[in-house]
Amino acid sequence: MPELLPPSNPPQDQNTQKADNEQTSIPEWLKGIDDPALQESKFLHRFADVKTLAQNALAAKQTLSKKLVDIPNAESTPEQWNEFHTALGRPSKPEEYQITFKGEDGKPLKIKDQSIDALIRNAAYKVGANNDGFNTIIEAIMEREASLPNMARESLEKDWKGDFEKNRQIADKAFQSLPESLQTEIAETVGPHPAIMKMLLEIGKHTMNDSLPDSLTKPKTEMESEGELQKRFDELRNDPAFKNRNDPRFKDVNDELVAIREKIIKIRGGNK
Repeated sequence: MPELLPPSNPPQDQNTQKADNEQTSIPEWLKGIDDPALQESKFLHRFADVKTLAQNALAAKQTLSKKLVDIPNAESTPEQWNEFHTALGRPSKPEEYQITFKGEDGKPLKIKDQSIDALIRNAAYKVGANNDGFNTIIEAIMEREASLPNMARESLEKDWKGDFEKNRQIADKAFQSLPESLQTEIAETVGPHPAIMKMLLEIGKHTMNDSLPDSLTKPKTEMESEGELQKRFDELRNDPAFKNRNDPRFKDVNDELVAIREKIIKIRGGNK
């Protein structure tokens, strides 16, 4: 007679049954792959055969991105790198980069020097930059260009000290005397570079002193007569540097004025 209440199956029997059930749920194509991790993957159990798996893999790739490419490495060919950079948005050639960075007039910037323009485009292309990356490079260069005058001024003020304004005017007049085409080339390429300013100063010293204000160029020779001293005194009083206490030359001009006044007082017998 069968027992009214049969005893429970031993634990090992239950585990065996569970393993058997799981084994039978694995697709036939997956059973032939000797890899427990793959066989236990619930995701792979969804695919009845290899064809279904391949179809889903292809659809997934197309869904994720039509531009999906393998990331190149040190052993990749130039062609593979080109494919990668193109997939990330690099144009097919350097000339196709479009400048969207705007100048002071609010319009897209135009680089007048064609050689500089080509250099930037080729460099951006070689590193694989897309159009946004190209414009980031342009922006960085323009920001540096805008800061050049201040950088040059600081360097020259350090070298020229109290003679800064005098030397600046001499260099500027020498620059203005150059052919217009050369002026444009200097302005658009090197700008007020300290080396250029020093070169212009030397040119100006030898060719243009006669066209500068006497207060900037007249040598500080010893003046004996009251008339000479008074003339020099009046020149210095009208010097722009004397009218601006922030001017680097203010102290030198003021000191000379004091010295001349003392000489005039002596000539007049010590009476003011």
